[in-house]
Amino acid sequence: MFPAMRSLMLVIPLVAFAIAGSLYVPSDRSGGGYNSGSEPALSSLPTLPTWARADLPDFSGYRDTTEKKVAFFSFLYPRIVLANSRILIERDYLDSLTRKDTLSKQEHTWLTAQAKRLRVDEEPGTPEQFSVLRKRLDVIPPSLILAQAANESAWGTSRFALRGNNLFGQWCFSKGCGLVPLSRVEGASHEVAAFPSPYHSVRAYVQNLNRHGSYQGCATPAWMTERPATHSPGFPLHGG
Repeated sequence: MFPAMRSLMLVIPLVAFAIAGSLYVPSDRSGGGYNSGSEPALSSLPTLPTWARADLPDFSGYRDTTEKKVAFFSFLYPRIVLANSRILIERDYLDSLTRKDTLSKQEHTWLTAQAKRLRVDEEPGTPEQFSVLRKRLDVIPPSLILAQAANESAWGTSRFALRGNNLFGQWCFSKGCGLVPLSRVEGASHEVAAFPSPYHSVRAYVQNLNRHGSYQGCATPAWMTERPATHSPGFPLHGG
């Protein structure tokens, strides 16, 4: 296959999904949505579409490397668009709260949940809390997420990806919360988290980046350019 044709095979699906993601309007905006994981309940958030709950496909059968990359990116890109779109809805809601003189109990509850999720310690309902929350309710460039997912999951073929829908090697610390790394040292208790779907892994990864103090706007976090000798609990590398 000619290089130009391979490039077109990679670009065309991404452009198509970008257009589809920008035009997508969920049909079900009623209550009772699938609002699990790290996403605090919010009535203005649409129910997750069915395709967002699908497990990771098997990418190991591809013989052609370019075809495997196209398939992986084509599967993951709309989930990144979805995660970023929902963050923008949350941020719009946060902005609406800043314009209110008083907040309801439900609004305080949502603020508290977001502050806990994003590790914001400022006084609840203060301008300082709103300012920090807005910085940490941020979208992440799809190119960054795609590159890290491909690297950490071996293009969706790692044990953690296939058995736990985990594309980024996120850790968890409750017994049974995920998969035990084959290389885990004696006495360690961490596991590699298992997610209901790859979408939830993307959402958790975005949350991790937004929690990290060195991530500002589209800047690459220091931990991605200067990998430490030992694994950081929030952003580990795994070989097994």
